Amino acid sequence: MKNPFALIKGHSATCLIASVMLLTGATKAISVTLDDYVWQGLESDITLQQSRLTREKSHQAVREARGKFLPSLSLAVQANESDGNVLDLGKMMNPVYSTLNQMIGRPVYPTDVKATIPQARQVTLQMIQPIYQSALYENFALRSDLNQADEAAEEIKAREVVVNIKTAYFNYAKSSKVVEFFQNMRRLLEENLRVAKTLVESGRATSEAIFRARADLAEVQQRLSESIVLRTNAERYFNTMLDRPLDALIEMDTTLISSICQAADSSSSIEGSVAFASMHREEYDQINHYIAASKHGVGIARSSFIPSAALVLTRGYEGEKFDLNGNKGYSVLTVKMNWNLFNGFQDNARSEQARIDRRSLELQKQHIDQMLELQVHKSLDDVRVSREGIKTAEERLTAAKSSWEITKKKYGQGESSQIEYIDARTAFSNAEINEIVTKYDYLIQCANLERALGSYPINTNKEAR
Repeated sequence: MKNPFALIKGHSATCLIASVMLLTGATKAISVTLDDYVWQGLESDITLQQSRLTREKSHQAVREARGKFLPSLSLAVQANESDGNVLDLGKMMNPVYSTLNQMIGRPVYPTDVKATIPQARQVTLQMIQPIYQSALYENFALRSDLNQADEAAEEIKAREVVVNIKTAYFNYAKSSKVVEFFQNMRRLLEENLRVAKTLVESGRATSEAIFRARADLAEVQQRLSESIVLRTNAERYFNTMLDRPLDALIEMDTTLISSICQAADSSSSIEGSVAFASMHREEYDQINHYIAASKHGVGIARSSFIPSAALVLTRGYEGEKFDLNGNKGYSVLTVKMNWNLFNGFQDNARSEQARIDRRSLELQKQHIDQMLELQVHKSLDDVRVSREGIKTAEERLTAAKSSWEITKKKYGQGESSQIEYIDARTAFSNAEINEIVTKYDYLIQCANLERALGSYPINTNKEAR
């Protein structure tokens, strides 16, 4: 699949690799990419498997509709045992045959014929070949459209799975970075406690500094424990989506090139984005096939007004016992035509119902147009705001870090109060966490934009695998 943003007028591609590198702090090659995880999820997701079964079922319905054009062949074997007051043609014919034999003077005709109705043994081989039935053509087209609608529904579900997996992946990465931050902060506060003890021992601070340092260390330890729980829950949720053990290792993708390294910038064309989504979102394919199917539903309802014709070839045998001698069988070739002239306006009512269904689907398509356009607008705005938030978060972190380093140095020399030190450390902590959250939220918003545009190459990746 070509780069989707190259098809949108006014769009420019911006790589997220730099921001991801800042988040991970690693450049080494990895063995598992985010796309690998996505396709593991696409293979294992239960709801998507249900969608595949629905699509396969509709495919079999297409085969069934196609088979109705072919001839049908049936064999019927019947054995009858009659008793009581049954019609026996032999009793009528035996006297006649007896008279004829007397007139001829020799026994030419049998006089013990037994021919009950129905015959004791019947064998019928019948072939029916439709010549023209409008309902067959309409039904085949209807089933084909429904099958394609189910295929679109499967891809819609697949896109939902993709964005959910990416969101869970980024949430895990975000929580991991927060845990890493608090681990580093704990080491800093342990050093702060050591410095506080030194200052107290040298007489440059009171014992209050030690108590406050211990309180800060306990606070960070508590937040670290909470962050570890959040990371564990995110890890379990992500692995559940991939049908893996809850504690399976999750490798971090430091490139994200194949999945979500591009997003529209502030100069992106809204109209171009909406046009791109209208060409790639499967919701449009689905509703269009449903509308086409409803048209064929009208055709099925109206087909009863059109004559139908079929060819029937019958080869059979009837007698008192099974004797398939070719001289005793019979063959019948029948051309059958049916034409419904009047049935109390039932077909007309069915036709009107199908037209109403079609009109309802057309209104639903208008609603889809509005909702998808709204989704594209919102996703573009969210990406733009998140991108701007990254710049603000970086500036805030730079300032807070500088303030923290200066205050920490002065505090170590006894030139700054503990309150100033704690305020600087708190501002730095909040700024660091805010940058982590902002950058990973940006990636999540990019995943949502990718979903809104329908730009993730699901079909292309399926063929590649």
